[in-house]
Amino acid sequence: MRDYLNRKAYKDMIYYLAAILISSAAVYFAYHLWNVDLRKYPLSYSGDGLNDLVRTKRLLQGGGFAYTSDLVGAPFGASEYDLNQNNYLPVLVKMVLSLFTSNYILVYNLANLSGYVIIACASLYILVKLGVEKKVAVVLAVLYACSPYHFLRAFNHYALGYYLAVPVAVYYIVSMMQGSVLDNKRHYVNWNNLKFLLAMIIVGSCGVYYAFFACFFLCVAGIYILINERNLKRLLEPGISLVFVFGTTVAGYLPTMIYNRLNGENTAALIRQIDDTQTYSLRISQLVLPITNHRISFLAALKSAYNSAFSSNENDSSTLGLVFLVGFVILLLYFWRKRNKEEEIPHLQELASLNLAALIYGSSGGLILIQGLFTSMIRCTNRISIYISFFSCICVGICLSRRIQKKNLRQGLVAAGAAVILIVGVYDQTATAYINYDSLKSAVDSDKAFIEEIESMEAEGSMILQLPIVSYPEAGTVNSMADYSHFIGYLFSDTLKWSYGIVKGRTGSDFYSALKSSDTSAEKIIETAAAMGYTGIYIDTAGYTADEASELREQMTALLGEEPIVSANEDKLYFSLTEYIEENEIEVAWCNFVFTEGIYSKEKSGDSSYRWMEDEGQLEIYSWSEEAREVSLILTIGSPWEEEYSLTLSMEDSEAVYNIEKGSNTCVFDVVLQPGYNTITFSTDAPAKSTETDSRNRHLKLKGYSVE
Repeated sequence: MRDYLNRKAYKDMIYYLAAILISSAAVYFAYHLWNVDLRKYPLSYSGDGLNDLVRTKRLLQGGGFAYTSDLVGAPFGASEYDLNQNNYLPVLVKMVLSLFTSNYILVYNLANLSGYVIIACASLYILVKLGVEKKVAVVLAVLYACSPYHFLRAFNHYALGYYLAVPVAVYYIVSMMQGSVLDNKRHYVNWNNLKFLLAMIIVGSCGVYYAFFACFFLCVAGIYILINERNLKRLLEPGISLVFVFGTTVAGYLPTMIYNRLNGENTAALIRQIDDTQTYSLRISQLVLPITNHRISFLAALKSAYNSAFSSNENDSSTLGLVFLVGFVILLLYFWRKRNKEEEIPHLQELASLNLAALIYGSSGGLILIQGLFTSMIRCTNRISIYISFFSCICVGICLSRRIQKKNLRQGLVAAGAAVILIVGVYDQTATAYINYDSLKSAVDSDKAFIEEIESMEAEGSMILQLPIVSYPEAGTVNSMADYSHFIGYLFSDTLKWSYGIVKGRTGSDFYSALKSSDTSAEKIIETAAAMGYTGIYIDTAGYTADEASELREQMTALLGEEPIVSANEDKLYFSLTEYIEENEIEVAWCNFVFTEGIYSKEKSGDSSYRWMEDEGQLEIYSWSEEAREVSLILTIGSPWEEEYSLTLSMEDSEAVYNIEKGSNTCVFDVVLQPGYNTITFSTDAPAKSTETDSRNRHLKLKGYSVE
């Protein structure tokens, strides 16, 4: 008996080894990995992929889940609690890899690539459990792991590429639709039941989308059981499953809940519109059409025509591929067949029911739109396509296995047929090219050298202001600058602090919003940056039009008296503020004055400097103190007039009127500064001073300002 078990275990190991090798080879050739050094170049260097690369580095630097960092969002620091997606199992893979290397680029690449192997092995296990012949199961598991959905997600939506929850959830849902999955021996305390509960915890730990869809299918399973068995007791297992999946998901969000309790809920971090549920919904047409950039030219042209006629987004990844399309069609037809228990194929009725439910719920115009009336946070129902893909995968596997058994086919013929399916499937499911390595290497090499040069100039802990000001997360493309591009500063630096990365709606994000306005002058940017303690200004010229970038460069060069450092690809600039700060004796305070409306740029007369004020306007004081502070705002106002005039200052419920005489006048205004922006308005009855050479609306001079 022991020898038999050993031989069986050895044979099983061979099948898993085959799945590992074949999936690895498929990925190696699909990505052309012989063209890149995985230690130096991340296989995604823009958008969400770049954001995940940053999280990988932070994970290796900070340990744990690294929710916070003081190297981004400077000087306020940044926190990711608002963006928690409950992706604990995918993150765990990175943690394991970090035990063997501290190279965050290598960990990022290997974590994404290993997803193909892990999904292949998990799918193989489930397919065999559901009765699929092992050689067929190996091939179908590899094809499922190498689905078009995965190739779009990997290196872009890392956690979504780890859809381990899908085969696990489908196995137990199909099983409980057919009968009990719990073993009531010894009061339910046994290994079988522990595996079931562990499986539900896994489903709840791979991201909110897969958990949510699993809960939906569990509800479908409950309805199916009621219709077919009319036994309320049988709802116990779907109910327990819902409790554990939902409970695990909620537990995953506990850090966010605690953070929100202490710091207030942040509704601005992730904004989802109700019509997003239609925009990102599932399209049946995209399930059946070939992938974009198919290897066969006429299929590529067909998909290109579709994409030109109908706008596509991430739902373009819904393609099932030729092999699983066969299973999808069979399931649709099987649902309508006349029931005959003697001819019934195992699992297909359950799979057909789940498949149809997925289409009714997730397709454009489906039930997702009703759900959107209550919450649009779950909006991308195109992601349910990976469940549909596994339904189809099981269907193909079962049908082929039955054919093999009925015909009693030789193992050699089965292996040959499986090889043909594998080759056709991989060829059909993978595009001609996924990554332009020449462009990738050029961008990474240029950025890395540029950031390292900045780091060599500035002292450890120095803060860098990044332009243009863009919000985080999901700012979208700004001119030709891709989302999250500002993170390259943090990626290639270990000692500097970068301004980008404050989550929208949290402390400090509103400060950068003021600098974002298109009419913000280069002088104001420099003054603000220096007053806040930044020692340099980094500019990504892709975030501006060509004329805007050229004008900004010229203005800053003139104001600072030196040319910027330019990256090798000439797409990024850096101006050091060190000499400017020393020459102007600028001291960093806990608050910063921001001149907005009615106050002109700084001018000099001899050794003194001043700003002309209009008859009405406002100045803002940004406080990065975490508490309200009672202060005295001290303004030195200059008047060129012989007569006496008045100046009124007001802020919320406070107002004060001052008599302004010729020469310098000190105005002390007692106010309470709240954390963040504080707006102070002013008005004066002093007349305007105008000349033929200067038509500005000049009334009084602001010669000095401070807070005590």
